[in-house]
Amino acid sequence: MRVLVFQHYHKLPKSTSPKTRVSRLNNLLNERCISSIKNYCKINKYDYFLSDKSLGWKYFNKKFNNLVLERYVLAALKAAEGDYETIAIVDHDFLAISDEPLPYCPGFAGFHNAIYSSFTKPVVPNKYHDFLFCTGITLWWKDHLHDFAVYLNEIAGLSGTHEKLLMTCLKVHQESFLTHFLQANQHINIARLDYRFNMKSFLRDYSKMEKHTFIHLQGHYNDKLNTYKKLPKEIKAKILR
Repeated sequence: MRVLVFQHYHKLPKSTSPKTRVSRLNNLLNERCISSIKNYCKINKYDYFLSDKSLGWKYFNKKFNNLVLERYVLAALKAAEGDYETIAIVDHDFLAISDEPLPYCPGFAGFHNAIYSSFTKPVVPNKYHDFLFCTGITLWWKDHLHDFAVYLNEIAGLSGTHEKLLMTCLKVHQESFLTHFLQANQHINIARLDYRFNMKSFLRDYSKMEKHTFIHLQGHYNDKLNTYKKLPKEIKAKILR
């Protein structure tokens, strides 16, 4: 199985503000995360690609949210260059602490939001519940990723307006694109990734998990750093270097 692992990362800009030290430490931590994913790919003989490009979208007011969407288009373009069976798109703040291979993905696989988001179910129509996925890590067949990239480009890339898509009321607005796409394309085979592939800070009960593959240090500046500092020594020792 030929696999492409794609990450997208923009360093925080240099600043003279009091947050400069935190920003620098955050960049260093993200670089450590990226290095661990690179080593994970090397062990598993996966192709790895890190992009810092931007397509200049202005769908969201915040540049970061546009970049989250743009990476799917950039990943699809990179995937078109090779004969890949699976494309894994992984946030830049994932730590690899195991060399366990990614599962085979005959369609789409991701971490199901409704598992942990208790507030989501009351506000999102029932027809969307099976399609609520976190965008931290997603696995794709190349054709489906291409279709999702086209879908995004038509709405966010070309239109530049929020009005063309009725978004569900999700905490993370950009994840609504994925929900709507999967709900509208139910021919795509969907699998749910296990916790060990997206271990999030609020699920941090390591004693109950036999094995972890990735830990997601989500959040802003201090959140990532504080999560990392609180990791048990035995977990830090397992980070792939």
